[in-house]
Amino acid sequence: MTLTMCEMARHRRVVVPHDTSDMADLALREAASLLAPDGHLFVVHVLERIDPLTPIVVWPTVEDEPRRRWAHAVLSERLPIGASRHVLIGDPARQILDFLSQVDADLVVMPSHGRTGLAHFALGSVAEKVLRLASCPTLVVKKAPHTPDDRPRAGSTRRTS
Repeated sequence: MTLTMCEMARHRRVVVPHDTSDMADLALREAASLLAPDGHLFVVHVLERIDPLTPIVVWPTVEDEPRRRWAHAVLSERLPIGASRHVLIGDPARQILDFLSQVDADLVVMPSHGRTGLAHFALGSVAEKVLRLASCPTLVVKKAPHTPDDRPRAGSTRRTS
């Protein structure tokens, strides 16, 4: 039996780090398209530890369990049937890399938010760290570049509110 290139590209253990963004949903769809019929899709969400003394806390609690329950609930609404969800706590890049080893992943598909400059420097890039250090192939899904139809035309204005 001869396999086509498409069939050879199917993966059995695909991990998608999911941060509940639209870009992560796009990465999830891409990963599902690369999954072998007998493969398994692992979706992992990493909650960073919260220092109660940090002035910018967007959670009503710094406790891990309520945050973990929230993440499980949000992911369960977004996942395809058959995908397993895993909520981890710690440094996102480190947790993702450890998870890849634990499940012996043969592909990781993750979103890139395309931050540049100060935002990239301040927040770091989880995708960049995983891309550099993962023991399996990594596919980084980025937003498509602007098309000519997305750009303002001469003499027109665009409202950005």
